[in-house]
Amino acid sequence: MDTASLRALATRVAGALLAERGLGGSAARGAARAQGVHVTTDPSRPAGAAAEARSASAWIDGEAAAKAGASLHAPAGARWTPLAEEEAILRHVEVHGAGAGELRPGSLRIAIGADHGGYALKAQLVDELTRWGHRVLDLGTHGTEACDYPDFAALVAEAVRDGRAELGCVVDGAGLGSAMAANKLPGIRAAPCPTVELARNARAHNHANLLTLGASHLDGPRAKEIVRAFLTTPPGEERHRRRVDKITALERKYGRGAPPDPMP
Repeated sequence: MDTASLRALATRVAGALLAERGLGGSAARGAARAQGVHVTTDPSRPAGAAAEARSASAWIDGEAAAKAGASLHAPAGARWTPLAEEEAILRHVEVHGAGAGELRPGSLRIAIGADHGGYALKAQLVDELTRWGHRVLDLGTHGTEACDYPDFAALVAEAVRDGRAELGCVVDGAGLGSAMAANKLPGIRAAPCPTVELARNARAHNHANLLTLGASHLDGPRAKEIVRAFLTTPPGEERHRRRVDKITALERKYGRGAPPDPMP
């Protein structure tokens, strides 16, 4: 192999190493994907791992996620490399199995707010969203003094409508009043979701861009599961978009304006 070829190979390998370690930014990760380079940086990870990881200590790497197509099984104990996480998110891979919960949803701008009844749960969610790697815009409230949920629902909805956040979350006592308030703003599709299944449905079928939760009906672990499902479920296919477009048409008909596009 000549010098130029060796140099090109070294550049490709270095870019892939950076991508696998989450370093070098999106350009390095994109270059590694475009060139089809696969490098495993941990000796415990088998190169060219199958889409279904074989053991409880298996790593799911970028190559496995890219080859998985529409579905990938992650067994209990499976760990994700940074490139695998990005591939799974960008390709809208449906991840199932006990190890699916180890997949971080990817970095998003999330606006969050709560009234006094939702303050404690909001604090837990802010910590969890930050741990997942998201950029969190905490719009209050910042204490337990009595306040009014429509005020904070409006702040979060405005942040989503204006593009300062890609998705929003509001926590009050029941999760209902905040949804009603947020849905008064054009372009907002707020959904109260007390279960993981409804959170997935709200995103896939209704292209919801704001989640509301009821702190009086949810504990911290369940709320985190619901938020994770909401963030990791992409908007659904064309038949769902066609129906969501009819919601948009109603907004225009009754003078509430057009929503921002495209949906995150």
